Amino acid sequence: MLFSNGAWRIEIGTLEGVGASLKSMIPFLCKKSGEAWTALRYLDDQITGNEFQDVMRAAVRRRNRERLGRRVNLPWTRTEGLARAAAYVSDFAGRKPTLRPDQEGQIVKEYLKSGLSQAKFAESVGISRDVLRGALLRQGRGSSSQM
Repeated sequence: MLFSNGAWRIEIGTLEGVGASLKSMIPFLCKKSGEAWTALRYLDDQITGNEFQDVMRAAVRRRNRERLGRRVNLPWTRTEGLARAAAYVSDFAGRKPTLRPDQEGQIVKEYLKSGLSQAKFAESVGISRDVLRGALLRQGRGSSSQM
């Protein structure tokens, strides 16, 4: 895609594609060949994220790059960083339940007896309508099309 100022934008969907594209472009790059080599070294786990950022920040100081976001401490290679991130994912996956299973069953029974709308019942027992909806779905008493 060519922009009005003469710059090109290339979109690549895989890391292998990024590596192959960089290798193909390096002979044609003037100002940014060092940055391209650095990106390849990072993708090949030869340098850490901090080293990668240092090279990019130096390019900003030389005015070869326009700007960067704030610095993030990444003292690992790409693969090490991905492994560390994967280890923590389970700690932060989704919200914690607001009702215990036994409470959930009791709430659903009371709601079904009440004859109230979900919103009015949820308000009366001090939970959100979304919590009630989730409890109904998990208890097999509701479907997203009914709500």
